[in-house]
Amino acid sequence: MGRRGTTVDERGTVYFAQATDGGPVKIGFTTNMTARLAVLQTDSWQRLQIVHSMPGNRCTEYVLHEAFEPLRVKGEWFLPSAEMVRGAGVKSVGDLPEALQEKATAQFERTLRGVVEAMVDG
Repeated sequence: MGRRGTTVDERGTVYFAQATDGGPVKIGFTTNMTARLAVLQTDSWQRLQIVHSMPGNRCTEYVLHEAFEPLRVKGEWFLPSAEMVRGAGVKSVGDLPEALQEKATAQFERTLRGVVEAMVDG
C-alpha cells in the first residue's frame, strides 16, 4: 500500500498543478482528480489549475519526481522546466541557468528511456 491507502500499481491520474500566474509545479498522483484539486486549492493561497494530466500510477509519479529532481523546490513542487513547458503546458517563470536545464533534460531523457525499456521488456 502507498500513501492514502492506494497501492503502488493502482491506476489513476498523474497531474501537473500550477498557479494560474505561473510559479512552481506540483507533480502528483490521484485516483480522484476533482477531490484532489479541491484539497490542493484549500491548501493554497493562489488559484491553482491542472495544466497537464495523464493516466498513471505512483510509479509514474515517482519516475517524474526523479526526472525533475534537479528542479525540486520542496516535496512534490518543482521549478518549471523547458520539458514541462513543452510537454505539459506549464507556464515558465523565467529562464533557468543553461547548465541546470541541460542536466534536467539529460536526466529526464535517461529516466524515460529506462521506463520505456522496462515496459517493453516486462
